[in-house]
Amino acid sequence: MATRAEEAAKRAEDIADVISLEDASLTKKGIVKLSSATDSDSEALAATPKAVKTVMGEVRTKAPLDSPAFTGTPTTPTPPGDAKGLQTTNAEFVRKLIAALVGSVLEPLDTLQELADALGNDPNFAITVLNKLAGKQPLDETLTALSGKS
Repeated sequence: MATRAEEAAKRAEDIADVISLEDASLTKKGIVKLSSATDSDSEALAATPKAVKTVMGEVRTKAPLDSPAFTGTPTTPTPPGDAKGLQTTNAEFVRKLIAALVGSVLEPLDTLQELADALGNDPNFAITVLNKLAGKQPLDETLTALSGKS
């Protein structure tokens, strides 16, 4: 004869066989399966605490979308020369635009190139001019009177 515990176990099995639960989703209750996967898009799998901890650890190493502070030497693709709008640019893009501006402006409007040529492309132009002025004759009343210019 079956013991009372065996009868209860058999009865529980019979009840479980009759109950049919569907998989859970975002909109309905049901059965979910635990998963340690960190890249699943299944609505029927529930993340384990280990999976959540792994993803949170990865997220902490990423820059925020709002005003990120980058470290190292971040890179960005070089946009086309005719790019407009709010695209991210880089040093290469800016250098190309400046070179195109200086080298391709119409001759009468080529002020930047004319200035560079007039200054002898001297990066120390101000110091060069100061040194040359230092060697000039100081202003003197006698010399000014002799020159006939007052």
